[in-house]
Amino acid sequence: MTIETIEQWFQRLASASLGQPAAMQGLPSWREAAATLLVVREFMHHRGYTSIVFVEPR
Repeated sequence: MTIETIEQWFQRLASASLGQPAAMQGLPSWREAAATLLVVREFMHHRGYTSIVFVEPR
């Protein structure tokens, strides 16, 4: 997943928090997902990563 994708999702989350609930369409609505997105975005920005791979646990 690229930083651009993460940024797009984050912008949608930010738009929803500013009163545009339609921006959440297609994104998980649970709080943990929003927190995870924020942490991943900040991690990628501050560490300089351009992409990340998520592995589902077995």
